[in-house]
Amino acid sequence: MPLGFNLGLLIAAAMVLVAVGGAVRWPRLDRGGRWLVGAVITSAVFIPFSLAMMFSGRSNRLLNEVALLAETTLMLIAFGWWQPTPPRRRVIWWTLAGFLASWLAAQAIQGRTADFSFVSIPVAGLVKVGAAGFTLVGLIQSTAGRWTDHLWFWASLGVMVIYGTEVILDPLWLQAFGVRDDLSVAAFAVNTVGNVVGYGLIGRGLWGLRPVGAV
Repeated sequence: MPLGFNLGLLIAAAMVLVAVGGAVRWPRLDRGGRWLVGAVITSAVFIPFSLAMMFSGRSNRLLNEVALLAETTLMLIAFGWWQPTPPRRRVIWWTLAGFLASWLAAQAIQGRTADFSFVSIPVAGLVKVGAAGFTLVGLIQSTAGRWTDHLWFWASLGVMVIYGTEVILDPLWLQAFGVRDDLSVAAFAVNTVGNVVGYGLIGRGLWGLRPVGAV
């Protein structure tokens, strides 16, 4: 099988492990955690349909656009519920509104026949990295005790690794595709490592959760 397909399967496997971990740990999750796990599960559910379209020779870009919209929306809601104060939560809600507007604008810019989501993917990545960093800083400042006991710590780090890597490497992959396949494969391989590490961090947060009420 092509290397790109195998790397894609590795990312999918990492997502599925997080989804399974979230389902097992569901009773221990707070509201933000449940929305975050929902985002990962939603993204994972789209993968087999996307692969089926790709192998049948049909473009899966529009399906992936819907997956991107759903996953990013759910993830921003998760970060919104994790905010320690109402003003900070409103920042995330306004960020979500801005993302939805930008996603609609991106569809008009990219058109229905584009091969790549050259606007919506980078914008969504930047939004998720920004929301994760905003959440991490706010909760570190307001949380007493060990930050590593909380899912928000690991999830924020994981999201920044996953989508920070994508934001940096996707333009390289896009420019090199079909021109320099060696660079394209290298960028996708590094992106895969970022995904696996990022989902591993989220998984670490899930499996490290204590039972509700534990000290």
